[in-house]
Amino acid sequence: MERAYGIVKVTTKQGTISKMVRFLAKTSSQKAALLLIGLALLGTIILTISFLVVGRSVELPLGIATAFFSFAAIPLFAIALKEFKEALRRAYALICMGIVLYGIGQLQFPLFEIIDGRVWIESGGVILPYILSIVCIFFGMRSFGKLVGITALWTSPLIVFGLAIVLTVAAGFMISGEQAIVMQFEIFLATVLIFSAIISERIKSITAQQYGPALTLLSASLSMLVVAALHHIVTMLTLDESSWYLSSGLTLWPAFTAAVLFALSGYAFAAFKTKALTTTDVTSPVDVIAYVASLASNPAAVEKPLDALQGASARFGAGDNHFTKEQEAELATLYIGIEDYLVGHDPLRKFTREGLHEIVRARSQLAGNRASSPFWSLFA
Repeated sequence: MERAYGIVKVTTKQGTISKMVRFLAKTSSQKAALLLIGLALLGTIILTISFLVVGRSVELPLGIATAFFSFAAIPLFAIALKEFKEALRRAYALICMGIVLYGIGQLQFPLFEIIDGRVWIESGGVILPYILSIVCIFFGMRSFGKLVGITALWTSPLIVFGLAIVLTVAAGFMISGEQAIVMQFEIFLATVLIFSAIISERIKSITAQQYGPALTLLSASLSMLVVAALHHIVTMLTLDESSWYLSSGLTLWPAFTAAVLFALSGYAFAAFKTKALTTTDVTSPVDVIAYVASLASNPAAVEKPLDALQGASARFGAGDNHFTKEQEAELATLYIGIEDYLVGHDPLRKFTREGLHEIVRARSQLAGNRASSPFWSLFA
């Protein structure tokens, strides 16, 4: 089957599609998601280059792609966040809503080249998706930050939005011309997004290392939204409306990049799994305690029991896996303290005692006297 889209002809064969569907069905959901993100990114690049070669604006393909990648992140986060607590799911729901609204905002302009959007633009409705977007993103990041103990004054909505308004008003005295209002609006967006990105970076510095890849990509996505706002200001100040860069539609690249990074952040969360133990990892109670402590979302919360574990290991003999019953009882107490924290107080992830015990049972041998020991009997 062959269809024409402008100057591009796309040929599809039923057999080819069937093979791709069967291949994706056999592939794990995370790998399939990454493959689809890669194919969509490659397709966008090829289509963008094709439009540029024939002298057409790339606003439409980049606008559609930005919205697509924004929407694509939602099911990825939905899959990943099943393992996390309700409060974090609510925070990410706001963040996802904000990114999607931003993508919709970017999609408006290329669509207005196809349909008449003068009434929507003149009424000011065109800025509505952006306003709602930054509100959702900021409050989502603020809620996430509060879960891990970030309550600094600079995260207050009064401070952040108050500063954004002050800078916007101040810019009005320094900027003149037809585009002054647009640039003031971009300054407002950039200010709120900068604080959202700072909160994201602060969260990354507090949480455990396994959260690093997803939070790094999230921070990069929010930072690119800041770049998008500042980029728009710079292009309006330095380029004439008739310039090739503006007429080509390439000005959408920062927002497109932000959407791609957000989709990749969703993938990183979807790929987030409990680190597997090997059989040799759990030959000692010390190994089990150290591993279970590593599951804590906030490493600082388990520093004291880990310090106690280090002291106990030094007293019992480094590398000695043969402990007395009294020593095992002491280690069991340390383990129970960490387990109580994970089950009852971890701010992000959902843990159950049986789930933690199952991990240890699956990777250790509880035969013989181990099953009746003060430590190993916890998992019997």
